[in-house]
Amino acid sequence: FYDQKNVVDLYYPHCERLLKKHLGNDDVMVYAFDHNVRTHSKAQNLENNANGASIQNPLGIVHADYTYVSAPTRLQQLAEPPKINDIHRQFLKEGETLLDPAQVQEVLDGKRRFVIVNVWRSISRTSPIQERPLACMDASSTTMDSLRTFSIYYPDRVGENYFCTYEKEQKWFYFPEMVNTEAILLKQWDSLGNSLEKKQQQSDEECLSKFAVHSSFMDPTTTEDSPMRESIEVRCIALYPREL
Repeated sequence: FYDQKNVVDLYYPHCERLLKKHLGNDDVMVYAFDHNVRTHSKAQNLENNANGASIQNPLGIVHADYTYVSAPTRLQQLAEPPKINDIHRQFLKEGETLLDPAQVQEVLDGKRRFVIVNVWRSISRTSPIQERPLACMDASSTTMDSLRTFSIYYPDRVGENYFCTYEKEQKWFYFPEMVNTEAILLKQWDSLGNSLEKKQQQSDEECLSKFAVHSSFMDPTTTEDSPMRESIEVRCIALYPREL
């Protein structure tokens, strides 16, 4: 997992198959397009993945990866030739695009649903995650008023995240001591999901979330002897018929 080429060549297809299985329809098209490896020990030593991609610290900021602007923008960018920092430049020929522009136009026309999902898991073969685990917020326990837009400037594009302020009503969940045979499917965007303004709905369908606010956190059960977290998240986009 510290060899970026191996991750792209071997692990991306695995994540695509996993999501296709759990999204539950043969017509769903899944494409992995980005990933982050996170750990304190490697990051503090300024080590890199193969091909120069930096290893990052676990992110202890309450946030969501996409906004109402950046999610559809990223969708459209994936139907264009890769940008400078796009990992999928490695496996596309010059002029090729990850997504079919015609299918992306169907999404923009409301004919297809699209979702962005992170496949998040431990990569340690020797111990479960005991330090800085990932927590996710119950989407029904916060509002859009708690979100602040944060811009990220790349050499040839601008991205946006939401940062989230504290509200006493917020509820959090996490999976303790995850091992490397387990994964969280972390929803980053859902074109059919409801705005956070729609709270206290009655049915599961009405409660469909737009995205998952999340963060790593300082687990009070962590000890001085707990091993440093080692994790990977692979970001995937899925296109499928809107009626699903």
